[in-house]
Amino acid sequence: MNLYTQVSIAFAGIASAAIISSKTKSFPRPFYILSGILLGPSVLNLVSDEEVIRLFAEIGEVFMFYYLGSRFSLKEIAEKKKEMFFAGSIDFVINFGIGFFAAILLGLGFFASFVLAGIIYMSSSAAIRNSLIQLHSNKDPISLLVNEIVVYEDLVMVVFLAVISTITRSDIGISYSILDDLGVVILFCVAILLMGRWGHHFLEVLLGFESREIVPLVFLAFILLMTAMGLQMGISTALSAFFLGLAFSGIKNAKKIGETMTKFRDIFGSVFFFSFGIRFHPEALSLSVFVLGFVVLAAYAGKLVSAQLITYKLSLGWKKGWLLGVASASRGEFTLLIASIAATETLDLTALAIIIVLSTTMTSTFILRLSNYLCKNYGLCLLADSYEE
Repeated sequence: MNLYTQVSIAFAGIASAAIISSKTKSFPRPFYILSGILLGPSVLNLVSDEEVIRLFAEIGEVFMFYYLGSRFSLKEIAEKKKEMFFAGSIDFVINFGIGFFAAILLGLGFFASFVLAGIIYMSSSAAIRNSLIQLHSNKDPISLLVNEIVVYEDLVMVVFLAVISTITRSDIGISYSILDDLGVVILFCVAILLMGRWGHHFLEVLLGFESREIVPLVFLAFILLMTAMGLQMGISTALSAFFLGLAFSGIKNAKKIGETMTKFRDIFGSVFFFSFGIRFHPEALSLSVFVLGFVVLAAYAGKLVSAQLITYKLSLGWKKGWLLGVASASRGEFTLLIASIAATETLDLTALAIIIVLSTTMTSTFILRLSNYLCKNYGLCLLADSYEE
């Protein structure tokens, strides 16, 4: 089958997945992954050429992480640093620790354990916010706490991606060259931030055209060129895009380019998740069903335990703890990205990451919707005292 037909089928599958998720009022990204699995080599084999799909997926990755960076507020960190670092640190210690310990029990080496710990630790900010909106709990005090934890995870993500990308380029070994590579990453990211502070007038002029055609093209070219420059220096496109979003979030044209960026993110971001579906090869999983279940359970249980501890310390009640735990259990783009960056001939956790994302996201969605139904219809509110109308 020719490449054009495969791409057409891929987008048809993505569109169908979006429609199904909309009709079922579910978070769409797991459906994109399932669509990729169905249409990919593992099942129907209608989309088998991964090269072009991965290119689209990488563009989607760029705009998803640019969006995250643009929403990242240093002012918010300064204002709520005490609560954020308290809740975020508990979340990190418990979930990263559980992931690392589980990897050690599985007999993995230090680096593989470090990667698996990151895969298990990182939540999906998009899935969490979607869950709270679905429950009409986005104004609940617990949603503010969730946002603080997500911001903390974003901070950890920046450091974590920089570390694993440099170690991976050094053939999964720690050497003096890693410090040099890490230094390049830091310098490049600092340069982006300085450019955003002192060079924002240049970008404002560059994006100051009134034409609806020119602005998207200029914005696309600028972001792709900057991330490509970083890639040539060995810096992941996700990391470069995040700092670009952070650096240029306050420019005058932010609203104008925000609409453009959102469209790019939605279109190419869906391909990002679809691409992992077509990369899913069950035979790559050398784990038994029992061990796989253990890893997934560890990923879910960690969030429940840390949430209960956080809400207990903040005197928010155990029901709020369950709500926080179930809402934050969903994994997504970070989990998949970490697995893809660290994937080598000797270490490929992509299939495991996909299963963790699908199982945690779909389980959380089901539990939250069931809880909402029981609370509204029978007054049995297990995850919160009440749900807003």
